[in-house]
Amino acid sequence: MSDRILVMHEGRISGEFSGNNVTQEMLMAAAVGKQYGATVGV
Repeated sequence: MSDRILVMHEGRISGEFSGNNVTQEMLMAAAVGKQYGATVGV
């Protein structure tokens, strides 16, 4: 298990997620370039 997930899009980190409130939809949105404001789920 991991405590933190970093998602990259076009060679840059587009999302940083932590905690148990992360969904597959959130990860895929970051992977295709949709950015969430700040760190999610801390």
